[in-house]
Amino acid sequence: MASMSRVRQYAIYPFIHSFSNIRRSADQLRPVMIPDVLPGDLPPGAAFSMVAGDFLDVYGQGKENFVALLRSCFLVSAAPERWDVVVTCYFIDTAKNIMEYMEVIRRALKPGGVWINIGPLLYHFENSPGEFSIELSLEEVKDVACKLGFRFETESMVAATYTSNPDTMLRYQYECAYWTAVKEWSDSDAGIYYVHDVDDDEDEELEEGA
Repeated sequence: MASMSRVRQYAIYPFIHSFSNIRRSADQLRPVMIPDVLPGDLPPGAAFSMVAGDFLDVYGQGKENFVALLRSCFLVSAAPERWDVVVTCYFIDTAKNIMEYMEVIRRALKPGGVWINIGPLLYHFENSPGEFSIELSLEEVKDVACKLGFRFETESMVAATYTSNPDTMLRYQYECAYWTAVKEWSDSDAGIYYVHDVDDDEDEELEEGA
């Protein structure tokens, strides 16, 4: 990205290896010009960056035992309660333990900060051999978020596709959960967390400050 010097500088062919559900041969060979927006074309004073890596490793402590993490009462090692807004787009279902992601998001936000989410719950590690994974329903996700101190202000279901060919004969459409939720209390306040103990495979309820 850093080497790009102009908009629509490169042509890529994302559909060239797909042979099913093609309407016209030209559709398969259709180029897509990138970038549509120049990454380096930022206004003066803009604070924009990209961090590559696992979400928990970058913004959390990356420990495996989540129960021990909560008992340590210190999850976001880099400047907790720093951010005004966290936006998650087609993201929270990539977690092995979605509650870990939610806890990191909560710790990252300032009191009064807003969590904006849109996406499905297509859990990436569901039924993966040898992988520990927790798959909550949307109802359960919202319940845990409320227990973590979030108040939902806006909720709706949004029909959306994902990286699909607009000219194909087959497109998948998700019913995505969209919400805006406000973090109501500070990390210094008492709260209840619902976590999953990977050691004994039983749900455990912990109360901070107990």
